[in-house]
Amino acid sequence: MSLFYESLESRMFLSATLPHKLLSPTQQADQQAIATDQQTLATDRATRTSTLASDRAAIPAVRNSDNATISADLARQRDDRGNPSQEQADIDQTRADRSKLLVDVHAAVLTQISDNRTTNQQILTDLKTLSGARLKYLYDLAHHVQ
Repeated sequence: MSLFYESLESRMFLSATLPHKLLSPTQQADQQAIATDQQTLATDRATRTSTLASDRAAIPAVRNSDNATISADLARQRDDRGNPSQEQADIDQTRADRSKLLVDVHAAVLTQISDNRTTNQQILTDLKTLSGARLKYLYDLAHHVQ
């Protein structure tokens, strides 16, 4: 393997990549694997960003939806004042809807935490794969693997 140098202002710089005609088929395959792994990593990072943004937006949406239901329950309570049996039913319904609000928000937060863990694990796996591909390429270059 020969190294290519460029002279610039009397300094020498090592070329970042070797021309394909000087690389063995194994080394070219290693470069292709690295490019594929980099693309996979970029795709997974973009997916993570959009998934977590969606999860963050879901929490206020759930809260607003349930708060609208609770507001309607409170309005029914005001309308039913003086009717003890109906008023108690409205109070029970409001309590149930408030509990549902807590459960729904909790579920949305758990989804966000789960998605965060899952996507972080996927990115970590991608980084390990990319690192392995880079090490294999460097090994093949250093040992002149054909």
